[in-house]
Amino acid sequence: MVDRSWYWRRWAVFSSLAVCDLVIMYLTIFGVDTRLNQDLANGALLLIAALVNGYVFGSAWDDRNKGKEVIAAKAVESSSPATTETKVEVNQ
Repeated sequence: MVDRSWYWRRWAVFSSLAVCDLVIMYLTIFGVDTRLNQDLANGALLLIAALVNGYVFGSAWDDRNKGKEVIAAKAVESSSPATTETKVEVNQ
């Protein structure tokens, strides 16, 4: 089963990549060689690079944190229950 947060992350990343791809394809086919079009193409390429890097390193970070959670849960399950008793007395 896919984690819900990753569903929306994938949707955001893939839709952004699709928009960047459409911009680059449009500029390649119909774009005139102007400074504005060059800046748009460079911006789209930089956004693609940032999205891919963030997606890869974000998933690695998330997997690392989930691994820590699993280890902590196993440690809690294997530990013995607390045996100390706390006694509170109220003197008036």
